[in-house]
Amino acid sequence: MPSRSDFVWVIVDATIGSTIGGSPKAGMPYSGSMVERKFTIDGVPKGEGYLLVQAYDVNKDVDVRINGHKLPSWDLPPAAGRWQTWVDRIQSGALQHGENVMTFQVAGADAVAIRGVVVHWREEG
Repeated sequence: MPSRSDFVWVIVDATIGSTIGGSPKAGMPYSGSMVERKFTIDGVPKGEGYLLVQAYDVNKDVDVRINGHKLPSWDLPPAAGRWQTWVDRIQSGALQHGENVMTFQVAGADAVAIRGVVVHWREEG
């Protein structure tokens, strides 16, 4: 059966991590050490996918998970004081038909702003 691509734009607009040493990053409110966003997939995902993340002032590695699956690559590498768009692979089986949950978490005394995320996958159709 032929495949097609699909994607969803997920707005995060949050600063995650420590509140030590200043105000929220890029004017986005604090959400604690973790932020969670839900998105829906109408079809049935197959194989691997990927995501694009807009992040600001990353000083430590940020843990990214989809439906509890830690993404297999180095999630968000450090890029202090600037915006970056980062690509990460989503392993086969992490995405599911229906509701999906994506989480970003920072440990320690770092704070990171996450603007938006594009989640891309392939599905039958």
